[in-house]
Amino acid sequence: MKSTVTQLAPRGSAAIFDGPCLALHSVVDLPVRSDGGALLAAALEESGLSLHARMIMLGYRNLSSVTDALFDFMSTDWPISSQATSQSAAVAAVVEAINAVQTGLAQQDTGRDFVVCNFLRGIGSIARHVSGLQAWGCDGDEVVDLWKPEHGRFAAWANSGRFTQVHFYKRELVTKAETEGVRLKILCQVATARDIGLLQKYR
Repeated sequence: MKSTVTQLAPRGSAAIFDGPCLALHSVVDLPVRSDGGALLAAALEESGLSLHARMIMLGYRNLSSVTDALFDFMSTDWPISSQATSQSAAVAAVVEAINAVQTGLAQQDTGRDFVVCNFLRGIGSIARHVSGLQAWGCDGDEVVDLWKPEHGRFAAWANSGRFTQVHFYKRELVTKAETEGVRLKILCQVATARDIGLLQKYR
């Protein structure tokens, strides 16, 4: 992924941008990747969470499935929105989820329901990065399409063959309601109905 920050809009895009031009956050060449194993392992090692993560994933297969589903839905190439970087938002969310479980265990949140809820709360943190950026599919200099959560899997959209790159643009004004909607949309795509119900029960 190549990163840069400047004030511009994609060429030929005047008709599709509403308001002032957005700031380019970063650009990713296609195809995007959905296999996050190596990136996640490196991030967990760096955070000192490798052992904790293995214990959680082995003890809670449903949470391992959530992790795989998140990578499949968002890919590992959607970046964190807080800075111009190639750091993976999906990987960052899984690390936050492991941290949330560890914090809960230290506070005696040891039951299955609490472990699942704390993990999903961490996974939901990806919403601020997804709602904080716009992803435009571009074919060379031509802007083709804007991805929205309603379109389904970002990875499938990006790798549809219609684009050569995805340009991420920083959004300055994002409402809490929109971020919450994105969080629920993603969680419903990656977790089971039972686990989503637990999260709502203990919110």
